[in-house]
Amino acid sequence: MSIYKIWQIADENEFIVALADYVAQKCESGDNMAALSAPERIFFITQTCEAEVNNGGFAQFLTNSSGDLAGELANAFQTIGARQTAEICRRALGLFGRELPAAREERCELLDVSTDAATQRL
Repeated sequence: MSIYKIWQIADENEFIVALADYVAQKCESGDNMAALSAPERIFFITQTCEAEVNNGGFAQFLTNSSGDLAGELANAFQTIGARQTAEICRRALGLFGRELPAAREERCELLDVSTDAATQRL
């Protein structure tokens, strides 16, 4: 569907779904983020986070390729005015005591160790 047709969708949920599909297709589901404009990038990051967290929590977001964008997460939510969500993201990512690696394999190794430590604190 063209972006022009998407902007004509009146139903809010249908609009968000269509726009998310359009942006994901444009950036090859995150494999080509350079194809996105700055607003599209923010939209992709926030929508991807929401989908992943709603489906499997922050663990799913961070262990999937979507976690490659974790360093931009809080800023993206702050940019769209979702200040509380930005703060939740900062706090969740801050639990690791360091910036998470962008490389998925390194991040997953760190998460395995950090998950064990976090479980012991509970």
